Amino acid sequence: MQYAPKKQLMEAKKLECEEKIKKKFDLKQLPTVQVNLIPFAKLQDGYSYLIDWSAIKTQEHEFWSYQFNEPIDPTVTLKETYVNLHYMSNKNCNFQPYVFEVSVVINKTKISAGFNYLVSGNFKKGESFVAVLGLEIRQIFRRMGLSSLLKLYEIDCGKNINAKFIQTYIIADNPVFIGAIYPSLSYGYVFFTGDEPKDSIGADQYLDYGCVHLRRYFNDSKKSDVTLDGIKKSFISPDQNTAIQQHIITSRKRLKGSIIKKISVLKS
Repeated sequence: MQYAPKKQLMEAKKLECEEKIKKKFDLKQLPTVQVNLIPFAKLQDGYSYLIDWSAIKTQEHEFWSYQFNEPIDPTVTLKETYVNLHYMSNKNCNFQPYVFEVSVVINKTKISAGFNYLVSGNFKKGESFVAVLGLEIRQIFRRMGLSSLLKLYEIDCGKNINAKFIQTYIIADNPVFIGAIYPSLSYGYVFFTGDEPKDSIGADQYLDYGCVHLRRYFNDSKKSDVTLDGIKKSFISPDQNTAIQQHIITSRKRLKGSIIKKISVLKS
């Protein structure tokens, strides 16, 4: 399956990343930023996948590719990461893995700069969803806009399979919490927590367990009420995501994620 987000938006974001990288490393020429979907081969057991190593043409990709040295079973990975989504999913349908790799070409050397690992599945009623299993940018390339670029490909992946939503989460005490959550808030993700009785069956780790979940809906205008530490009024996500971003950035807390105290999903 090919992924081609709106060219104008993607080119603008890539150019922004390239200019930041050029400035940071004091390069004479503008580098080239690329994003590639790494293909998987489905194994004979019908549910496991093995990454196609021949498709990886980058240097320094070992910082993320070690996770795929052995065949992966997306069903197991989803259950370990999103217990509730796995519980509500149709186990008779295939779970499809995706790995988007972002690379930087400098002086003809193609360097792996980060990756976004996703899995798609279906609910029992037939609707599809996408779950983010891991997004990481190499430290040397952070604060260059690359995570925002990968986020655009993530959203495009959800659109291509007509997903109801994309779900992701960030551990609240993540030392780079701002960098991890900022792209999602910029692109309309809404803060999420289990809001139905059946959600408790999955025992997902939500805010009470130190995990901040977000969803990007495609057909529903879901909203949530977010309470921040030290702020009397609450905020409506995604309408006030920009204000939430600013409060997180300016917080004096060492671990920025601890500023988020309560998330309540609002009824439509």
